[in-house]
Amino acid sequence: MLLTMLSVLVLGVGFFWEISSTSIVMPGEGLARAVSIGVKIPFPTAKIWGDSSMVMVPVLLALVVFHSLTDIREGTIIAVFLVGHIVL
Repeated sequence: MLLTMLSVLVLGVGFFWEISSTSIVMPGEGLARAVSIGVKIPFPTAKIWGDSSMVMVPVLLALVVFHSLTDIREGTIIAVFLVGHIVL
């Protein structure tokens, strides 16, 4: 669990650097950034909503196809809710 939290911290710092730069960002962060600017909500909130929606689709597909949460573990769920708070 400690390694999971450390990896979430490193991931959040990396996203912070990516969003802070003026370079091209990855599609997931670009979507959150566009929603944040368009709807005028804070970026961390848009990031959490974007990540949540991108995780819910595979969760629903896994439940429908495999009848269990195959390959979706606690680290994915933790990262969805914590990375947005780290990217301030």
